[in-house]
Parts: sequence; C-alpha cells; structure tokens
Amino acid sequence: MDRVQKIQHKGKEILYANYEGIVGDDKMLEVLNEAERIILEDNTPHLQLVNFKDTFATTGYMAAAKKFGKKTKHLTSKSAILGITGVKVLLLRSYNFVSGDKLKDFKSEEEAKDYLVE
Repeated sequence: MDRVQKIQHKGKEILYANYEGIVGDDKMLEVLNEAERIILEDNTPHLQLVNFKDTFATTGYMAAAKKFGKKTKHLTSKSAILGITGVKVLLLRSYNFVSGDKLKDFKSEEEAKDYLVE
C-alpha cells in the first residue's frame, strides 16, 4: 500500500502513514491496519509520522486508533502528526489520553521529520 511506507530522513527510518484527503472509515482503516501490520511484523521500536491533512477522523477510526495505540505503544519511539487544526486538536488530546500515545502535532512535514530524528 503506497499510503504506508518507510522513508529515510537524516539517516533514520520513519514509518509514514498518509491519510491526506481520505474520506470514510474503510480507507482510513486500511491505512491504520497496514501501519499496524508493519509495526508488529518488524517488532522493533520505530519513529512514526502521520499525515492527517484534509481528512477527518471518524468515530469508527478513532475507536480502532485507540486499540492500535495500546497494541503498538511499546514499539513506538516517537510520533508526529500533520494536519491537526481546530477541533482536531481536541481529538488528538483525547486519543493521546486514552491510548497512552504521545503524538505531537506539527505544521510542516520537515519540522515533524526533524523532531522525530533528533
């Protein structure tokens, strides 16, 4: 799936999950499930970048994402997210609280990548 891929930044590997422009649970859950599959299959700590530009997390997606966060928390070194504005900030805080994840939001992809590899 081209929406989930491993990318390199300053010599480090980042798992990039791109939800940009997706509408609806089915496609969003496809991306989430692929990310989970890769993380669990690799079974090593990783850096994660999530792009949420021009999309909205549905209730079904959020429920699945909370389970994902709990299941993969021990394999996530650092997480960054793009595209969080307005009410999405509240959803991010809720997700972080319930899942135990610590996704940090950024305005630009470059800033997010730099944060992840520092």
